[in-house]
Amino acid sequence: MSFRSLTAAMDATVATTFQPTDEADAEIQLIAHLPTGDVSVPVVVKNPAMEEDFVPGSSEGTSVVILWVPSSITTLIPRGLTATYNGVDYDVFGAGVDREGGQTLKMRKRTTRWDQ
Repeated sequence: MSFRSLTAAMDATVATTFQPTDEADAEIQLIAHLPTGDVSVPVVVKNPAMEEDFVPGSSEGTSVVILWVPSSITTLIPRGLTATYNGVDYDVFGAGVDREGGQTLKMRKRTTRWDQ
């Protein structure tokens, strides 16, 4: 079995094991707002390198979210894009791709809606 096949099998296992779900047990997905239209992408939340402060004056969570996108997703999500995750709008300020095509997105919470 090739390294690429092993990586794809590992990505599938990680995605199904660690992908968050909501109360209705539906997958929570990232909605990437691409110039060509919105794309729904399955993601896994990564632990940050350091703890992150809560958004000042908010109980909605942290201002920065780091997400992993499996290599099976062929849509690249570039830096500068806006995306919605779990109903909250974010700006993508960092986008890295590993050797097998998996992506790591660093997103900062927006203070305005993505379409404004």
